[in-house]
Amino acid sequence: MNPSIKYLVLLLLFSFVACNSEDPKVKSSKEKLPQPPLPNGEYMFKLFLAEHDTLVQGENVKVKIEGNQVVVSFTGKGKFNLKQGDIISAGTLRQNQAGIWMISNNPKDAEVNDIYGCNGAPNPIDFELRTIRLCPTTQN
Repeated sequence: MNPSIKYLVLLLLFSFVACNSEDPKVKSSKEKLPQPPLPNGEYMFKLFLAEHDTLVQGENVKVKIEGNQVVVSFTGKGKFNLKQGDIISAGTLRQNQAGIWMISNNPKDAEVNDIYGCNGAPNPIDFELRTIRLCPTTQN
């Protein structure tokens, strides 16, 4: 076989294998996730600080939902030293085994039961009360 043809065949074979192999990071996109209770769109939620176990008066955040992806951004109104549009939290909407919704960046977060303290757990999101529980020391 001609060396040029051999090279071309090997190149095509390598390209086929490389294009069809799965990236482990992309694999999580095939995760079966429950549909969030709210349809795609932008919503206003209240901010609840887990550290103080209190609802922060006057602090509203914008929650943008697209499928199971969520971005929580500051509205520019309130006491925090943030600018309008600053992203407070972003990730995938998942439910743990108790049915509690959370903003997560890891599929294993669905196995976490204690998500209400400042323990590094994902941020709980309550669609009925329209609140997001955040811990200022935790970045999600």
